[in-house]
Formats: sequence, structure tokens, C-alpha cells
Amino acid sequence: MLHHVKTDEIGATFGAQVKQARESLQWSQAELAKQLGHALGKEVNALVITRIEGGKRPVSIVELVALASVFKTTPGKLLEGVEVDTDHIEADRAVGRWVMREAAARRALGDLAGFLRDHPHTRETIRASLFRTVGEEVDEIMRRLDSAEFPEPSGT
Repeated sequence: MLHHVKTDEIGATFGAQVKQARESLQWSQAELAKQLGHALGKEVNALVITRIEGGKRPVSIVELVALASVFKTTPGKLLEGVEVDTDHIEADRAVGRWVMREAAARRALGDLAGFLRDHPHTRETIRASLFRTVGEEVDEIMRRLDSAEFPEPSGT
């Protein structure tokens, strides 16, 4: 399922991380643009850095990795503080588990149907026992006792 992503907040948080990393190196936006351009193998305008830091420009994964390389850090470090709305994740997982269990149950029922098709005696035994009440079960035991299917214990 699709999760809600707050793009404005992500851009602002990521931009603040980039700005903090740039300022810790005492670089201007023009210097960062030059370094990023070198890492990407193309020219990058300082306005790009202004827009990234202001949360106004999305960054591709390639640019994220290049920025991390320029700052000698990891992409994850630059993404610290970026949050995704995860309210629905557990519900999504529960639905996924349910779907998997339903599929497994359907396979098991298919296997059982095949087994019962191949074993008609077992099928009839199960069918007969499924529709009996406890009273009917007791009556059957009593009938068997009366017909000597269960012999009386021998005396001592």
C-alpha cells in the first residue's frame, strides 16, 4: 500500500542536513556546487544548492550518493531526521499476513480435497463423523456394546 510521504518536510529536513554539512566545512554554496559537479561529472549551478538547502528541489539518488561522497559521509547520515508517515505500515503487514495465510489455507484445502478424492473410504468416514451429534456418538457406542463389538471384560 502507498504510504503518505510529506515531501515538503522531507525536503526541508534534508536541505537542513546539506546546509549543516556544507557549513561545517566552511564552504560557500558555490564551492559545494563545484564539488558536487566534480563528483557528478557535470556542471552544477550554485542555485541548485540554494534550492536543495531550501527544500525546494528534489534530489535524485545519484545526487544523494554524490553529496554523501563530497561530504565524506553516508547517504543515511544526510537523511537523518527525514520521517515517513508509518501509521499504516502495521495494518499493511497484517493484511499481508492474512493474505499469505488465506493462500496457505486454500492450498491445504486443495491438498485435502485431492487426498479425499483418492481415499473414498476415509472421505465417507469423515463425512459420517462430521454430522454426528454427541448424543448420536453415544448411541453408536451403546449399539456397539449391545452387539458385542466390545466384549464384556472377563470376570476375575
